[in-house]
Amino acid sequence: MRNTTLLVALSAAVVLGIGAWFFLSSPAAQPTQTEIEGRSAVESQQEANARTEASGAQAAPTEDKAGSSSDRSAVEAKPQAPATATQPQSEGPVLRGRVVSDAGAPLANARVIVGDNDFMPLEVISSSNEEFAKRWNTVTRADGRFEIRGPVAGRLRLGVWVDGYAPLLQENINLANGAGTDLGDVVVQRGVRLSGYVTVEGGGPVAGAKIFAEAVSSSGFSFSMPGRMRQPVAVTDAKGAFEINTQAAGPWKFLVSSANHPDRTFEGVAANAGAHDSGLNFALSAGATIAGQLAGLPEVMPDALQVLAREHRDGGWGPPVEARISELDADGRFVITGCKADTKYDVYAAVSDSSGLSFFGRPTTPRSETVTVPSGSLGVLLTFKPANGVTFLVVDQAGAPVEDMTVSVGRGYLRPHKVDDKVVEHFPGGLVMIDDLPFLPADVSPIPTEVAIEAVGFETQQIELAGQSQNGILNLGTITMRDVPVVRVRVVDADTGKPIEDARVTLALPSKEENPFGFVELADVGRMADQVTSRVARTKANGVATLSAFEGEVANVSVRHADFTIGRMDGVAMPVGEAVDVEVRMGRGGRVEVLAKNAIGEPIKGVRIHTRRPPEPQGGSNTMMRTLGASVSMGGPGQVDQSVTNDKGLAVFPHLEPGAHQFRIGNAPASGGGMFIAIESGNESQEPGWSQISVAEGETVELELIEEPMSELTGRVLEGGRPLAGARVRLQEAKDDNEPSFDFFLPNQGGTTTDGMGRFKMERVKPGDYTVVIEHSSRVMDYSEALTLGVGSETYSVDLPITIVEGRVTDAQGQPIQGAKVEAITPSEGRSSSMVSMFISDGGDTAITVGGATTDPARTNANGEYSLRGVASDRPIQVRATHASSAPVTSKELELGPGEVRRGIDLEMLPAGKLRVVLNGAPEDTFFLVHANYLDGAGIPPELTTLTDGEATLDSLRPGRWQLSLSEVGMNGNGAGDRDDWKREVVVKPGETTEAAFDN
Repeated sequence: MRNTTLLVALSAAVVLGIGAWFFLSSPAAQPTQTEIEGRSAVESQQEANARTEASGAQAAPTEDKAGSSSDRSAVEAKPQAPATATQPQSEGPVLRGRVVSDAGAPLANARVIVGDNDFMPLEVISSSNEEFAKRWNTVTRADGRFEIRGPVAGRLRLGVWVDGYAPLLQENINLANGAGTDLGDVVVQRGVRLSGYVTVEGGGPVAGAKIFAEAVSSSGFSFSMPGRMRQPVAVTDAKGAFEINTQAAGPWKFLVSSANHPDRTFEGVAANAGAHDSGLNFALSAGATIAGQLAGLPEVMPDALQVLAREHRDGGWGPPVEARISELDADGRFVITGCKADTKYDVYAAVSDSSGLSFFGRPTTPRSETVTVPSGSLGVLLTFKPANGVTFLVVDQAGAPVEDMTVSVGRGYLRPHKVDDKVVEHFPGGLVMIDDLPFLPADVSPIPTEVAIEAVGFETQQIELAGQSQNGILNLGTITMRDVPVVRVRVVDADTGKPIEDARVTLALPSKEENPFGFVELADVGRMADQVTSRVARTKANGVATLSAFEGEVANVSVRHADFTIGRMDGVAMPVGEAVDVEVRMGRGGRVEVLAKNAIGEPIKGVRIHTRRPPEPQGGSNTMMRTLGASVSMGGPGQVDQSVTNDKGLAVFPHLEPGAHQFRIGNAPASGGGMFIAIESGNESQEPGWSQISVAEGETVELELIEEPMSELTGRVLEGGRPLAGARVRLQEAKDDNEPSFDFFLPNQGGTTTDGMGRFKMERVKPGDYTVVIEHSSRVMDYSEALTLGVGSETYSVDLPITIVEGRVTDAQGQPIQGAKVEAITPSEGRSSSMVSMFISDGGDTAITVGGATTDPARTNANGEYSLRGVASDRPIQVRATHASSAPVTSKELELGPGEVRRGIDLEMLPAGKLRVVLNGAPEDTFFLVHANYLDGAGIPPELTTLTDGEATLDSLRPGRWQLSLSEVGMNGNGAGDRDDWKREVVVKPGETTEAAFDN
């Protein structure tokens, strides 16, 4: 149960972290796809020319524009972020380098992207103006050199894309203050070339189809990035032809998007570096159409008014999907193409940000009602609404208007109302009018739209919007704010007594003070809908910040400023009806300079240095969740901080609170551009490797950390005697079987990848006992074996056997079942991974393998046949099949020898039933888990899911008796445990939905 609890918390953390980015990104700042394609190369070349003129070097030629040559076989688009406005060349540190081939030749016109240390892919469409996921880009000159100015000093990521070579990602780029950092030669490896055609099944070519590179997942989990967030790697010409020139050898996965056809994902493998795989055929299915008219159009139509169709989702949740979009003619007629056959769509008019994206419930701004229709509908009628918003008048208890306030709006996550990307803090006459609310009816999204009104000296008002008027503007009338006393916090320099301006002051009730997930500081840009137990303000020139009090409560005050250590004052009492004055004196703290060296005295660059306050003694066990790509801590003593060493092995920690601090060298190179979460248990105060020093106010202390002797692992992965490119190789530490842990990897994290010759290298590995795990998208199971590493250089090479299981999946009458998902599992495998996949999953269709079978080998073809390549030959396995309309079925255990092909592993599937579970009176902010165990036979794995708003449905259950139970899980990982009245035996019938209701 404990692991399950942590998985629920992890899933929620991932949702908050990723969802927050989309909420924090300003739609107004997102360029449209047309803008990007039209300006990226031009503005990037302008930037390059400006630098060339300053340096006297020859400018690199501009790339051909799409469509500039009628005889081009393909229109190419590099996977890059859009060019930003030219950065001032006289300010800020500069990141320099030279892009060269693996033979040492300089490469011109290489696209270079630099990004913040966020978890989003580097090629995400973004700019340096974003609040999160900032990007800067340029192209290399004729001598391969590049310069990027604009990022602030700190840790960055760098990506390089150039024709003929594999994309390169470098993490832990440390941009130094002053003159900046010179990376020297950035070496790219030879890649592969892929070419072919996009066609319609049974028809002709598809012109203008966009091809996006998707993350390849070896472990069955992938993070899907909606297409509009990236640029395509290729666009087909009039003949449907494409050519992709920036691809690494090994497995590949592409999402093909067309205006007239549903999106489809294709997979394959390019075996050797330098190869040209031609003749690829990406066949799309025929698209369905939805047509109709938007009635009641005004004489002057709003800009960017479109009609969108999104796949209908019960409850509004699901993987991110892109909307199908149609422009309007003068009479309001629209034709939406490219819809899936036999699929329901939500159709509505909207002032769009060009994507129609709905990610975790964030849609574009509606301008009509939403109509749900099946694809193929031709007479859809929508009625235009001039605006979709809310208006109200805010007054105090004496009836006088309240003008200085902030108004936040949203569903689940509330964002401050902005105009021209600036938060509105003054409303003349107390009148609020917001005409672009992105809320949808409850049948589309169950999360209500809420408005929060916050003003100093008043109690926060939070209102749920239950409806809207006929013209789309909901009039809330007059809202009276209740007067409350204020807390005035004066922040001064402890040394000089002078006021400190622009310090961030937080007044919070102790129980809600800390953000348990810590992904982002939300208070300045928004907040969760139920986060009404903290106030945030910034000090004025006089050093005073004024906040509304929590009458009758006791709160804590914390103050942050970049030039000072954290200031705190706990236990501030706020009597009813009384204002409170508080003074917080901030010191500049101490400074610790940590020099990291290896065992022979050489500086270690690019390594993370962890620091924390010494933990308090703990009783029993405690659990902490740590990340390398984002700070996430739960229940652990002390707050983990991190810094990365520069080229001289130095990491600096300024403004530390006086007192004792602990430091240690991270166990692995610092990682960015992804997220690795490890859940560990045990008393952290007993952890080895921490060095403790004390620092006083104004003192600088130098600390030298000597890393214990490490190992370097190099090797090669072959398959059937041939190099296996793109294989993921990772080391898993040997652990006590009784120690609960869960390792969670986003794509390309937690190891290294073999190059085009199957080679790999791991540096700074701690000596010890490991299990080496090798994964590849063409193999359905990982390969693993024990490996012991000593000090120094070690070599490991392996030739993986090609072991295959084949069979057929049929129903009880012997008829083939097409599209069943078939996987090879070990008998001990659980189903805990489903806890993550409920929240994040691949938004594309089933992947189609190009060449060979006509469907993904993990899914049955029209004859019900499947083929599982790369199953394990060192342990017993089972074959499991699942299908939406059938109950899962698992084979008996079998064990294969290396290179064996086992045929005839046939499976028979039975019609499935459903189980709907309801918990009456389920409180908010609490997870409830549903457990179901099959009673009428062995070999049926248990089912596990979570209740959403007190309801959950278990699909595809085997008919028969199931033991059902509920358990409560709090957000802090604790829960009420199982209850006797939350246990029940139910009978699931084929083709029917059985209901089970419980009372809280």
